[in-house]
Amino acid sequence: MRIYLLKTPEFSEEQFQNVYNFLKTFKGPLKFSKINLDFDKEKFPFLFYPYINTDYKSDGKKGNFKQEIGTILRWKEIFSLSTYYRDTVKINKNDFVIVLTDRRNELNWFSKFDEKRNIFVHTSDWDAFTNANPKYPIAYQIVENVMQFLMKLESQSPYNPYIHFQPTGCMNDFCQNKQEVILKLQNANICETCIAKIRHENIDDKIVQQVFKIFDGVRNELVYKNRTIEQNADIKLAITVTKKNEIFIGNLEIRLTPLRKTLYLFFLENKLINNHGILFNDLGDFKIELMNIYRKLAVEGEMDILKTRINALVNPVEDRFSQEKSRINSIISDTLGKNIAKDYILSGGRNEPSKINISNDLIKFQQ
Repeated sequence: MRIYLLKTPEFSEEQFQNVYNFLKTFKGPLKFSKINLDFDKEKFPFLFYPYINTDYKSDGKKGNFKQEIGTILRWKEIFSLSTYYRDTVKINKNDFVIVLTDRRNELNWFSKFDEKRNIFVHTSDWDAFTNANPKYPIAYQIVENVMQFLMKLESQSPYNPYIHFQPTGCMNDFCQNKQEVILKLQNANICETCIAKIRHENIDDKIVQQVFKIFDGVRNELVYKNRTIEQNADIKLAITVTKKNEIFIGNLEIRLTPLRKTLYLFFLENKLINNHGILFNDLGDFKIELMNIYRKLAVEGEMDILKTRINALVNPVEDRFSQEKSRINSIISDTLGKNIAKDYILSGGRNEPSKINISNDLIKFQQ
């Protein structure tokens, strides 16, 4: 399956090349091609300044002219570019044509696909959401739309169970508030509901694997960029625990195994009522509390297995607690950077109380 990348005149050739170079490093069934196409002013006057009106019917409200970006483009104007290329070159109907444009569109969407495998991606203004190179979120939007088409997500209705109007960190978050886009970019995830839809549509596993590799590549770059810029800053990020017991520090999800998440959630809850922390030798007094949290998170349904793991965790003879604590702290440091992470890790030595040092007003459990 080939994906042809086109650009409108104002999108820089350098950035166009950057997007293409990034995507082609991920091998798989999705093959990317960069197409340099000069659009004729007479055929496509809306691409050039000053703006000349066309007969295309608008999908939404028309924006005002701005010299630096031109008049906001209608969706049908943008899709006419990919249709022109598709018809001129006679490409395979199963291939995708992507138009990359700095010009804003009439509904101010990040991207959109139509029923003929044509897609556009808005390429400007990414500096409002991340300090990373725009090629990474642009690349994410490209493969996101390919996947959404293959999943047959034609409807953006609130009644479509695969379009998340409340952000979850999934590829299919709608992001009506555009600031929410950073959550799915940095989460690099597709939720279980949408994975089930992918399987239902029999999408090639190799395509899904390639898409996840691209998502992870984007996530790594965004996290790295944010970390290196903020490393020496006095930054205090909020810890949010969602209804699904996902843990976010700022916009970054802290991905932990059920047992490690149980331990971290326990110390978060304890922090709200006890600023002094808990000694390891006293942890056995809280087996019931730990068990109640673990039961909500663990995949296994057998109580004996869960009890065995909690007993091992609080056993003074075993070293399980220090191992899990060390791994939790390593994951948080890798995600946030060491300077920022110091307030979010489980602090304290072997004979010292373990605790999380962030202030209580930055800890939020969603109801």
